[in-house]
Amino acid sequence: MVLFALRFSFTLPPKFSVYKTIIILYIVCFGCFVLFSRSPDYFYSEQARGFIQFNRSNKSMEAYYAVGNTSYIVNASHPLTKLKHGEAVTIIYDPSMPEKGVVYSLWSYWISLPELALSVGLLAVLFLSSVFITGKNSNIPYTPEQLQKKRKYDL
Repeated sequence: MVLFALRFSFTLPPKFSVYKTIIILYIVCFGCFVLFSRSPDYFYSEQARGFIQFNRSNKSMEAYYAVGNTSYIVNASHPLTKLKHGEAVTIIYDPSMPEKGVVYSLWSYWISLPELALSVGLLAVLFLSSVFITGKNSNIPYTPEQLQKKRKYDL
């Protein structure tokens, strides 16, 4: 098995930079994170039709939906979505806990602001670490003579 790993090791093309690798790694990791970390789970949940209503007491948007003979209310306020009173929306919920539904949309179900900010911060850390590791941040000019300079213990 070790011979197989040594013989068929993964190498990047010569012109493929570390930056591109970091960005591809970020997109793949963030995509897997988003796909498998939603609550309620996308793969095991069901969808229902709901309607948006404005709650005057706490000045927020709420979605009303029914599962069977029971009606439920979920918060539909999100800074990046513009929902109107009476608008029909899709609610995604766990069949074992239908009271914990979420409005099914890009900015409230798939992507939330805190995890987006955290992941962009992680991308910045990965990018800066790749810059420091590869040495492209150095302000010291190196000439070819300095790189070829022999030390006294070299043969």
